[in-house]
Amino acid sequence: MQFEFMRPRSSMSSTIILSQHVDTLHVTFKSTDNEAFARYNVNHYNSMEYYKDKAQEVEGFDLKSRFFEYEPFGAEFGSFRIGPQGNGQYRYIMQNDDLMMFFGNAKFDSDAPHIKVEFRAHYLFAIGHKKAFAFVEKLVNKVLGAHIARVQRIDLATDVMGASFDILDRVRFQNMFASSTFAVGSKSTGISFGSGAFVFRMYDKLAQIRNKYSLHFVKKKWVLNGWDEEKNKVGVVRFEVQYRTDELKKYTVPKIGNVDAIFNAIPSLWAKALQKIKYAPLTNDEAIKISTTNITQSTKRDIYKKARDDKSRFQFGDFLKKLDASLSDLPMEYFDIKEANKKTAMKQFLGFLSATYKSSGGNPLDLSDLVSETAINIQLNKGITLHEYGLAKVMDSYVKRQKQIEKYGLVPKIDYSQSEFKAIEFFKSNLTKLDKYLEVMSANQNDLNRFVFKDEEVLDNVA
Repeated sequence: MQFEFMRPRSSMSSTIILSQHVDTLHVTFKSTDNEAFARYNVNHYNSMEYYKDKAQEVEGFDLKSRFFEYEPFGAEFGSFRIGPQGNGQYRYIMQNDDLMMFFGNAKFDSDAPHIKVEFRAHYLFAIGHKKAFAFVEKLVNKVLGAHIARVQRIDLATDVMGASFDILDRVRFQNMFASSTFAVGSKSTGISFGSGAFVFRMYDKLAQIRNKYSLHFVKKKWVLNGWDEEKNKVGVVRFEVQYRTDELKKYTVPKIGNVDAIFNAIPSLWAKALQKIKYAPLTNDEAIKISTTNITQSTKRDIYKKARDDKSRFQFGDFLKKLDASLSDLPMEYFDIKEANKKTAMKQFLGFLSATYKSSGGNPLDLSDLVSETAINIQLNKGITLHEYGLAKVMDSYVKRQKQIEKYGLVPKIDYSQSEFKAIEFFKSNLTKLDKYLEVMSANQNDLNRFVFKDEEVLDNVA
């Protein structure tokens, strides 16, 4: 990392840990309940096969746009999209905004898992790995009954303000791992050590975010912990360790559920990763000397030792070892971090366009005719405009998910910058126009009152 390594510790106040969290989590589940597994085979497999066939009938320009959406586990767990294809040993794939679930066809007594779940990064970031896993385990209990859950992959991340990636950082780590660099465009923005079961990465997180809009949610937590993009004008580097099954086996007992053990071991997993990569606060001159001159291994060891023993230097390796539990706490409520993504909306629109053209013909006028006819139909049957219907659907989705959030102890804070909350404002100011549609949503009426409307005047209108 680029620091002025010779300056005293007291001047390093601009170097701040902005976030520490589980960034990736993959867990496999294997049933140990023969009766529940038999029911799973009959009930869920039959329905998944049926809806997978339905997904195969959907027209779209790629696999992501071809799916069938339904509630396979009941309203409590929300809707999932089942795709037209499986993946390897997993015959069915279901996903929603938070999870990707893989369902295999292994026999009960097989060593192979029956379900694998991959947690979305924003979901882990928002509610934390423990609450996210608790929700999924409840779902799996409903499907498989008693089971063994094992972590297949876990990535731990620490975001540091006041550091910036430098190509000389390769020699600031004294280890025998193979390394590789990665780039955004032609610019090197990061480096990784190791492969497979153990990988340690450090990279310019701001450069990654600028290149991938969907990752902007991390900035909201950074701001709470002291980062200001305009004022600070400093980099943010992510340090990230990836553990997979073969490495995780060293810390748990084979064939026994290991999720709790891995979660409890997170501080030691982080510390062990830093021990493996051995950071030394070399100056640029020392780094260049080690990397470009023909010196003995003994001289190199002496240079590394001198750097680590020099207490006037910022010992960044020791700084990075800290694992602050408060930095893993819920920084904001779940829906505050999910921003409207134009790229995603465009993909969905293209899928809609493809399906529309294949269903009704290739005439450009067919699309506008379809929109007009749909608008007339909505007006006649529900008494609202197409735009109002769109906002109502957003609201309906919001209410359903709020039920889950309340159930699992997450009290949302309303962020009116998000599209869902703009829809709430629309409802509050247009209640008289939307009475008809609110009647259709009567099952959710109480939830609307409880979650959305705060002032007495609006409550009177609803009543």
